[in-house]
Amino acid sequence: MRVCASLWEGSESLRECNWDTFVLALSEAAEAGLIPSSVLGECYIIPRWNGITRRKEANFQLGYRGAMKLVRRGGDVLDIMPELVYENDEFHEVKGTKREIHHVPWYCLGHDEGGEIRLAYSVAQLRGGSMSYRVIDREAIDKAAAMSGGRNQPMSHVWRDHFGEMALKTAIHRHSKFLPIPDQDKAVILRDMYRADGVEGPDAESTITIEQVSEPPDDSTGKDLEERKAYDAARSKFWGRAQGFMSECGIQLDRTRQDCAEVVRGLVMWLSSEGEPWPDARADQIRHLTVAIGQLDQWADAPGDERRALCDEYSAHSASLAVDQLLGDDAPPEWEILPEEKPDKAATDAAFERAQADRGAELKAAMVAAAAGVKGGE
Repeated sequence: MRVCASLWEGSESLRECNWDTFVLALSEAAEAGLIPSSVLGECYIIPRWNGITRRKEANFQLGYRGAMKLVRRGGDVLDIMPELVYENDEFHEVKGTKREIHHVPWYCLGHDEGGEIRLAYSVAQLRGGSMSYRVIDREAIDKAAAMSGGRNQPMSHVWRDHFGEMALKTAIHRHSKFLPIPDQDKAVILRDMYRADGVEGPDAESTITIEQVSEPPDDSTGKDLEERKAYDAARSKFWGRAQGFMSECGIQLDRTRQDCAEVVRGLVMWLSSEGEPWPDARADQIRHLTVAIGQLDQWADAPGDERRALCDEYSAHSASLAVDQLLGDDAPPEWEILPEEKPDKAATDAAFERAQADRGAELKAAMVAAAAGVKGGE
């Protein structure tokens, strides 16, 4: 009751939520044995707008510290630790009969900063001394972030403000499905994970069960698997080159921004000289990425003037797109010139020259008058 009163009185946004959803969210926290608090970070009560019920609702959201607490609670997992891997870290993963990971952080390698988050992983120490780990790449993290806002909505503000912490929780989410955790605690983690993946609404509770812990089978074999690998490699290679180019154009790329994907796709299509929208077929995307990578490689090797010229050209292109987006399909009436109203170029030029001559004469007369006034002592 103390926590309930403190949350309700301390947040105007929560007071705008339906009271029953607030009580249900707190009941879920109590059932999990977690305290909703931004200080402890075990779980949170988050207000969100529900487009289906057309009302603001309070939602229980698990924090990564709370997920760690649930994993340890059963006693079979002695400890679990999630970690982030940055661009300047040294990281290797070995699979097969002897699975292991090797991670040296950026500050141990003499770098001044870590750079962007590349991936996340969690390592668990099990009773008996064995170790278990799970690695998730940046694509999986970005996908989880994109789904956090709901269908056709941007990522939630929690992801925008606490991207690293949410990535850590995502790593524990994925790992916990394979760990020996009591059913009740695993259900809390799975419920939070599926809710984050868009399983919401009145039927969410009945659609999430303990039996749904296994990952869907990977049907990507043969050609499909090779195509996916080629796509991931091309996208990773393009991202590194695009950052330098966009930086010289005065545009900062940040993967946590929702519009970043559209910006990057637009750059790919511009470099590959295609005005069409981003294709749906992965093979077409790889083809565009390959051409764009070649263009950026040529740009990187070009003399300074040529490099600058391409940057200026893209900046002008971006400005043009921004104007088109601002104006939409309807241009202001005074900008429209109907075919029958198009003036003759020669006549327009002549009228301009006459206007300039008349204006010059007026200025000259004004200057003569001013000079005469000065001589006369006026």
